[in-house]
Amino acid sequence: MHRTVGGIRFDATAYVATHPAAAQLCLSPDSCRPIDRASVPATDPGTERLDFTVTTASGEVLLHATAAVRVSYHRGSHGCDNGFVSGDVTIAADGSVTSS
Repeated sequence: MHRTVGGIRFDATAYVATHPAAAQLCLSPDSCRPIDRASVPATDPGTERLDFTVTTASGEVLLHATAAVRVSYHRGSHGCDNGFVSGDVTIAADGSVTSS
């Protein structure tokens, strides 16, 4: 039996479509990562407060935001401890941020 570690996923598809220079998502105090693969590990349910910036490849800040993300536990297969936690952050084309 095992427990799958989930994570907080970022969806910046709409933002990148209107801001093609957007290349990285940087989380304080963590390092930057490609915006098309941005996620943060999460191991426990609860609320995570994430401070992040979206930058160009050269480091120019395009957006700075904070999100309070509800991380929820999702039950796995019956009789197994293979559940996981997850949360989502969506960055809209206008730079507004929603989370679930």
